[in-house]
Amino acid sequence: MEEERFKAEIFHVTQQVCNNTAAELSESESKRVVVDELFCVGVTEMVWEQIKVLAKDVEMFAEHAGRKTVQPQDVVLCSRRNEGLHEIMQNLSKEAIKNRKKRKENEA
Repeated sequence: MEEERFKAEIFHVTQQVCNNTAAELSESESKRVVVDELFCVGVTEMVWEQIKVLAKDVEMFAEHAGRKTVQPQDVVLCSRRNEGLHEIMQNLSKEAIKNRKKRKENEA
């Protein structure tokens, strides 16, 4: 049940992105671009499968490190093959660590 709700959310976002992109293309290309709903369904399925692979990978990285809980570094490791994404993920991870330290200092 939860899985279907999550897939429906992914479909909704995918459809919004596709429609917004089609509108932008229509304006810039001066011709009407239409996105078929089946295309959005296909993209949704592709994204869903990638999410499942990502989930399995981060679980395996955590297990390999001897942990039962997935940590941000596991997610960063998953992005290692995409340099741009990897850099963004590393920066986000560093920022999250800094924020966590600041919160702990403020609580003390």
